[in-house]
Order: sequence, then structure tokens, then C-alpha cells
Amino acid sequence: ELAAVRSATLGIEALAERLDDRFRVLTGGRRTALPRHQTLRAAVDWSFDLLQADEQLVLRRLAVFAGSFTLEAGSSVVRDDRVSELAVADHLGSLVAKSLVVAVAEAGGVSMRYQLRETMRAYALDKLNEAGERLRCARLHAAYYCALMERAALEAAQASTAAWLGAYSRQLDNVRAALAWAFSPEGDSAVGEALTVATIPLWMQLSLVNECRKRVQQALANGTRGLRQRSRHDMKLYSALGSALVYTSMGPQAQAAWTNALEIAEALGDVDYKLRSLWGLWVDRLNSGELRQSLAVAQRFHEAAADSSDPNDAWIGERVIGISLHFLGEQTPADQHIVRMIEHYVAPPNRSDILRFQFDPLLTARCFHGRIRWLQGYADQALHIVEQAIADAQSQGHALSLVNSLGQGACLVAFYAGELSMAERFAAMLLDHSARHGIALWHAWGRCFSAALLARRGDVAAGLQSFRAELTAHPETRKLPRYLALLGELARLLGEAGEVAEGLTMIDMALSRSERCEERWCIAELLRIKGELLRAAGDAGAAGEHFEHSLRWARQQQTLAWELRSTMSLARWHADAHRHEQAHAALSPVYQRFTEGFDSGDLVAARSLLAQLA
Repeated sequence: ELAAVRSATLGIEALAERLDDRFRVLTGGRRTALPRHQTLRAAVDWSFDLLQADEQLVLRRLAVFAGSFTLEAGSSVVRDDRVSELAVADHLGSLVAKSLVVAVAEAGGVSMRYQLRETMRAYALDKLNEAGERLRCARLHAAYYCALMERAALEAAQASTAAWLGAYSRQLDNVRAALAWAFSPEGDSAVGEALTVATIPLWMQLSLVNECRKRVQQALANGTRGLRQRSRHDMKLYSALGSALVYTSMGPQAQAAWTNALEIAEALGDVDYKLRSLWGLWVDRLNSGELRQSLAVAQRFHEAAADSSDPNDAWIGERVIGISLHFLGEQTPADQHIVRMIEHYVAPPNRSDILRFQFDPLLTARCFHGRIRWLQGYADQALHIVEQAIADAQSQGHALSLVNSLGQGACLVAFYAGELSMAERFAAMLLDHSARHGIALWHAWGRCFSAALLARRGDVAAGLQSFRAELTAHPETRKLPRYLALLGELARLLGEAGEVAEGLTMIDMALSRSERCEERWCIAELLRIKGELLRAAGDAGAAGEHFEHSLRWARQQQTLAWELRSTMSLARWHADAHRHEQAHAALSPVYQRFTEGFDSGDLVAARSLLAQLA
């Protein structure tokens, strides 16, 4: 009613902007109303003044809670020599009966949670300040949630993920409030650091990577840090910072964070965090395009896993070696390593592996297995593998695992197989989840991928415009291994749009990076695209050389899918010179080696070309 009266003079938008200061704004009650209905403060004053003194004390102290809380939590802040724990329960029940505190039964009705409505909390905070008790209550509140989240961190490795999140995800508002106080000028940064470390598992399980990064950086910026020896807390903070930077930014910060974590883990003899740090350095080497170094770190991880009490760590070592080999273009040994992991890995029931390595290791292995199966010429198997992996990732409800599975495997496999509707569905999921959880690097890649899909659907001009805009806005992202294939696709689209010279510049840049980083998993395709651009430019001799070069790489890597594409380009090149029999003789035996995937885009195109040549 008070807001309705004020809206007549302020307007709805202006009123909404000022409601955070509700006691100053909502002062225009009807002149005929009772005095206690003239302003919001008068209305709440009237209710507060009706309370007994101890009820007023309990209500104002409860104002430090930013979200819902249990009786145990409330008692930890409220009780003192004046008010016992039993009295807290009695007064809380009275406040609920008077509608000044809201009580909600938890699942099953076994216990209750309590919460102050926003207006009453704002009022009670003023009263808490007037009583000079805010610092005391904030300290007790932060200490309680620090102890609670330290207990949660211990349980994270034992309880089921669903049960654990059900118990602790609702604590996040109060954790945020406690951290805000702890790192304020009047707070206690030591408590803030301990609470930050304890909350890392919750942030990562909820895929709140940006929030995790900011809080960890805040803890590491503690002014007293340089005055003492680095500790286990530091190790966990650096590890969490490295994990968050994997998804939110690139640069030397991630490598420095993981290096610091590794040094402390080795000094402490902590095998678990040594493996976590090596995993992080492996990811960093991949993201930096240093693929040979990533393989060396992967092998170091595999060796260190021999000291682990968890047999799964050795199989994770197989996976990281396999992924590095895949990007280096060694598909057969890569697949052998990844398949060994898939066949032997037993995911822990509580999914502690997700906490340790940021996303589901088995899902990642399956997605790369799907990529390699497509390269080897098994499109149907590849599509089935990635579709099932995405369904499993969705059922887990872990955003990082889902985003990683979409970007690393599902989107590309569907795109290469010519299943554009499926690729569009996966791209939409990737953009949605990466935006909601602040996973900036994958979101940028998703926008580039969506631009490629738009062009593949026929709107080449719009697709190119969007593609260029994304790469211009995020020039650093093109260094990532996941972008190399998209750069090749961009060069191909430029040629299709008649911008052959720019297409050649783009493909030369992609080939240069492939050579520099030894990133050769798609070099056959890049060489083929350059051949097509040269063919469009009228340089038939150079085009034929590139098709032959592409074919040699495809055969060397045993990638039948690339071999088919290279052979089709070579066949068209022969047909240009009226060598139709030679073209048919080159393409037919490659096509006949396929045993599945006959509805995929490349095999449909190959059948059509064979018919034309015949």
C-alpha cells in the first residue's frame, strides 16, 4: 500500500530503483490512515515495540543471516549469558508465531529452517547497529559458517553428490555474507581465508567458477600472506585459482597458480594435490598450444599416479596422454590410451573425481573417443557415443562437465557428420550453460561455432560477419587447440563467399599454427581446404599438390574420414581436367572401405560424386 501511494509521484521505475532504501522511500501513507500506517518504519516500529526485550534481542541478532538458517546456526549467534540456547528456541518460536520470522519445514518435515523477510531484516540490522552488537554477531556468524563449510569439505569426498549439495548449497547466501564481513576493514581475514578454502568444493560443484576465482583471488591478496611460510591453505587456494582460470581467462596466471600449487604439494608430500596440479598444468599446456609439453606433463602425471592410493588415477593418466596424442595427430595410439581408460575406470559413487579434476573424467574420455571414431570413419558410432555422453552429463546436473563434453566432442562430431540439427541443439546447450555459469572461453567458442553453423545452413554472409566479429572481439581465443578446425572452416567459407585471397591468408595462418604447435589432428583437412582455395583461384597445379599432400597425411594418421574428403577434392580436380576414369578410380576404393555412416554428409556427397563420374 505504501509503495502504491509513492508510485503516483515517483513512477514505477523510479520507485523500484529506490526500494533498497525502503524506510526512507516508503513514507507516504494515506493521510486518513492510523499513524503506524503512515510510513514503513512506523509500521515495523509498532510491531517491534510490542515484543519483549529478549525477543527484540533475538530478532536483531538474527539479522546477520543473509539467507535461511537452522536453529543451531541461529543459536550460535544469538545465545550468551543473557539468553540460553533453550531460550533462543522459545523466542524463535514466538517470532514465527508473530510472523516476524518465516519457518519452512525441510524435506521430510524432520527439521525446520528459518528466515527473516527482507524488510524485517533491514530493520533489525539497524537495531543491531544501534545496540552496538553488529561486530560481535558478524564474527560469530562467520565462525559458524567457517566450521560448517570445513565439515562440508570433509564430507564432500564421502557423501553422494546429490545429498551433499542438498545439504550445503542452501548455505551459499550466508557464506557470501560471512566472506563480505571477513574481508571488510572491520573483519577477520584469517577467517575469510579459511572459509574460502572450505567453500571451494561447493563453488566447483555448483560450477560457479567466476565466483570461485574472485573469492580465491581475494584470499590470496591478503596483506599478511608474504609474512609467513606457504601452507596447505595456500596450496588449495592456488589449485582452485588455476581451476577457475581454465574456464574464465587465458594467460600466465593459470600456469603460475598451478606451478605454485605443485611446489607446495611436492614440499608437503601431498600426492592428491600433486596430481591435481599436474592435471592443471597439462590443461594449461594444451590451452597454450604447447602440445609436446602437454604430452610430457601427461606422462609425468601417469608416473605420479603410481604413488596414489586411488587406482583410478592411473586411468586418468591414460586419458590425458591419449588426448595429447590426439591433438598431435597420432590417432591410433591416442584411441588405445583412451579406450583403456574407458574400459577400466570406475567412477566413485560420490563423484569425488569431479571435485578433484573439475569435470567428469570419464565423460571427457568418451567425447574424445567419439571424435577419434569419427576420424577413423565410424560416424554412426561417433554420434551414438557423444549423444549418450551428453545425456549422461545432463543427468548429472554438473554444468562444467556438460559444457566440456559439448565443446570437446558433441558439437564437432555432429557438425562433421553433417547432422546440423543435432549440432545446433548442442550449440544452443553450450551457449546457454556457459553463459549461466560464466564459462567465458567456451561461450566465445560456442558463438564462433554457431556462426559456422549459420553459414553451413546457407546464410554465408551472416555467418561470416558473426564469425569475424567474434574473432575480432576475442583474438586471444584463436590460440586454443579447439579453434584450429574452426579457423579452417572460416577459410573455407571465405572461399565460398568469393573472398579467396582472404581465405588463403586465413588458411595459411591456420597451417602455420599447426606446424608451430605440432597440432596435426586436422592438418589433412586444412591442406585440403587450401587446395580448394587454390583451385578457386585458378592455380590447378598447386591445388593438386595440396590434395595429394592432404591425402598423405590422412593415410599416415589412419583417418579415413579425412582421407575421403581429400580424395573427393582430388577426384573433382581430376574431373576438371576431364580425367573422369582416374577420378572414379581414386574415390571408389576409399568409399568402399566404409562400413557405416552412409547417411552422413560426406558419404552422401561421395555417392553423388561417384554417380556423376560414372
